[in-house]
Amino acid sequence: MSHGVPPSGSSPLRLRVCIAGAVLLLGCGKDEAAMPAPTSAKRTAAPAIAELPLERVPVDARPGAGSPRLTAGPGGVVLSWLEPQAEGYRLRARRWGEDGESQTVVAHAELLENWADVPSVIPGPSGWVAGWPQRRGESGYDLQWSRQLADGSWTSPLPVSDAAQGPEFGFLSWATNPAGNLTAFWLDGRASTTSHGGAMQLWSATVSEHGVSERRVVDTRVCDCCQTAAAPTSSGPVVVYRDRDDHEVRDIWLAGPGPTQRRRVGVDDWRIDGCPVNGPSVSASADSLAVAWFSGASASGSVRVAFAGADDSFSEPVVVDDGHPLGRVDLAWVDSESVAVVWIEHVDDAAEVRVRRVNQAGEVSAPMRVALTEPSRRSGFPHLERVGSELALTWVDLSGAAPTVAAAKASIAGLAQSMPRRLK
Repeated sequence: MSHGVPPSGSSPLRLRVCIAGAVLLLGCGKDEAAMPAPTSAKRTAAPAIAELPLERVPVDARPGAGSPRLTAGPGGVVLSWLEPQAEGYRLRARRWGEDGESQTVVAHAELLENWADVPSVIPGPSGWVAGWPQRRGESGYDLQWSRQLADGSWTSPLPVSDAAQGPEFGFLSWATNPAGNLTAFWLDGRASTTSHGGAMQLWSATVSEHGVSERRVVDTRVCDCCQTAAAPTSSGPVVVYRDRDDHEVRDIWLAGPGPTQRRRVGVDDWRIDGCPVNGPSVSASADSLAVAWFSGASASGSVRVAFAGADDSFSEPVVVDDGHPLGRVDLAWVDSESVAVVWIEHVDDAAEVRVRRVNQAGEVSAPMRVALTEPSRRSGFPHLERVGSELALTWVDLSGAAPTVAAAKASIAGLAQSMPRRLK
């Protein structure tokens, strides 16, 4: 892994800015085309799989809504999404499990609706905090944040990054820290304006009722538009992200909990001249971590899961997909030994949101179908969180005339329990 600016004379980043004009180019078409994808020649008839027993959760989202996300914090789990309005979009949110009307966090003509870089509302130690990408003229976009006050109103938005220049600042994630505040992580484009082609960086900062402080760079050369994901541990928050070395190897790394601690999660050695727009997910339980990610190092790609214990070393990754994954992963611990992993699988000319259980012994249960979807950007990224004895799930529902936000809950006991095979 490189932690500096590329040497003079190296090739500049080909696809640095992931939006163009007033609408997004995120996904960086050329980058995405470089990613291995299933073809009709490779696919075989898909075996029938069981449906995950779901109870749909009503969401008062307008037609055309998207960018759903579940975010866990000390105050529970919050479901957030974007929905169109007369000019631009508004960010809406509701606490999982509560009835009544959802609340509007912010409504703005320049609020960025983006299939991969989605807002987040976390119920933090001192109340809800929201972060979202917002256009900055024609030069890119910023990350804005706001916190909820005791009367339910929201503070005026402020930028997360302190950099005045850079084409983009996005892909925010956050987790609580031992001081009782939030630590935010994001991709920072300040160095990408340098004349010799600086790289996208990973930054962090402390977010509290007093504002943003202690901003620092975590890694000075990372993949440009893959999501970050963070989780709290007893020693401090950790973040997972797709790194980018001088030879364009883009594997998943974990940073934290200390300011100088960094390690590669799995040795994929995936060399790709561009960003796959397919970031990792991390979940913490006691002294254990679980990380899920997509890798295109093999011909058909794979979704992988690895575990780490108190000794900080990661297990050999376990492949959990069914042969033709699109990735777009999330995971959550469901008991002391296993996690539930959600991803999108390419099936014939369509796609499915699937989930399965994986344990620390490297065994996996049979997959279960959550929903039918499309193998396109419109299907977005599914998310899940554990809420007591249930899983909370959200995804983009494409079954109607217009996209909308789907939410459902499922008993953890309803997940396939058997671990019939070990996939490597």
